Amino acid sequence: MHARSLLLALALSTPFAGCSAPPADAPIPVEALRADLEAWEAAVRERHPRWSGRADDSVLAQAFDDVAATIDTPLDRHEAFRRFSTLNPVFRDAHTLLMPTSVPPDGGDAALFPFDLRVDGDRLFLRRGWRRESDGLALAAGTEILAINALPTDALLAGMARHGHGETASLRTHMLAVMFGDWLHALHGWTKHFDVRFAGLRGGALRVSTNDGWVPEVGDTARWTPSLDALSPDVAWLRLPTFDVDDDPDRFAEAIDALFATIRESGYRGLVIDVRGNTGGQSEAGAVVARYLIDRPMTPVSIARERLHDGNNGMFGWRGAPGSVRDIELGDEGVVEPLAPTHRFNGRIVLMVDAMTYSAAIVFATMLQDHGVATLVGQSTGGFGNQTGNMEPFVLPATGLLAYIPAREFVRPSGDPRLAPVSPDVEMPTSGQVRDAALERARRIASGESPPTTPAAP
Repeated sequence: MHARSLLLALALSTPFAGCSAPPADAPIPVEALRADLEAWEAAVRERHPRWSGRADDSVLAQAFDDVAATIDTPLDRHEAFRRFSTLNPVFRDAHTLLMPTSVPPDGGDAALFPFDLRVDGDRLFLRRGWRRESDGLALAAGTEILAINALPTDALLAGMARHGHGETASLRTHMLAVMFGDWLHALHGWTKHFDVRFAGLRGGALRVSTNDGWVPEVGDTARWTPSLDALSPDVAWLRLPTFDVDDDPDRFAEAIDALFATIRESGYRGLVIDVRGNTGGQSEAGAVVARYLIDRPMTPVSIARERLHDGNNGMFGWRGAPGSVRDIELGDEGVVEPLAPTHRFNGRIVLMVDAMTYSAAIVFATMLQDHGVATLVGQSTGGFGNQTGNMEPFVLPATGLLAYIPAREFVRPSGDPRLAPVSPDVEMPTSGQVRDAALERARRIASGESPPTTPAAP
């Protein structure tokens, strides 16, 4: 579940919001397809807080018109998805998208590309190690994929990114890894059997079949759970690969409690918290960690803005008129309370971020940065510091394609309203390796060996 993220969990929980989708190969008339586009555009304008009051926005209107202009013959649902999903980048919000799960493959998830991946620029790597049960063939974590079905990785990613979702081009490319198998099927129709060319693998391309029983190597499942290592005798390294813990939030809280008990018992004076590659999940998971780090009550956001429509403005419209935007003063709601001093960590704190740090992980990062709790090290996030949320499903009437549209925007604790990535205090390239330069710089700051900011050039 974690590899496909909270977005997919939402999609599976309400796959078509009670609507029956047409068969994937059934032709849909031109006028019905264009009506779907009009309905989707209207829903975005009605629901999304950043599009409020922008009915004349030429960028959005032109993008929808351009897609409508390409439709001059009936299309089946699969081809309609390929056309419509080119609108995903226009929204500049990874929470606003047409879901690739809208066209499920024959055989369901079992037919999808089996590996979870990491994107680095125009390169693709295995996030975990995998073993083929049929013959024991092992593929190590970090193995690079050079091509799939004879299509080189750089060309594959460039083509997929034209349908990607996210605030920036960098994030749109990175987010392809979240539902990679679904994207391969939705855009290329590839399922069940894949010819994959791996770097360093003798014999060239390897036929990867989903019925071969590919399983993660023993111990690799820990990559999705919090873990603790020592960077030096006085600096600990806490990795938080995901906040998507809704399956068992109590287990996550217990794991964090046990790790901080170890941190206290070991006498660490510095702590590096690593949320590189963490695409989010539940904001409550970040709060579980934050309460060990703070010495006073703190808010993860300064205000929430909600776009009202007929589905969320309350009985008899008590929250406000459809189309209006209300500011929600959070007050005591959502305030993170510190733990007792005996349970808190009181040393230097460094938080590592990168382009793939997103959603609830961005909320966690801005909370620690804006309240002065931690020094941020790494790369600017691909997503904005002010995040959207409260994603609502919208089913396009004729095609049955599933879109998600957020109704709220959460402004970071500083109150800065700009739509801009989170900039680290110390900008460093990251590689994700155990001893990369960014991690070493984070260790030095946490230990007190290096100043928390880079001196200005003379």
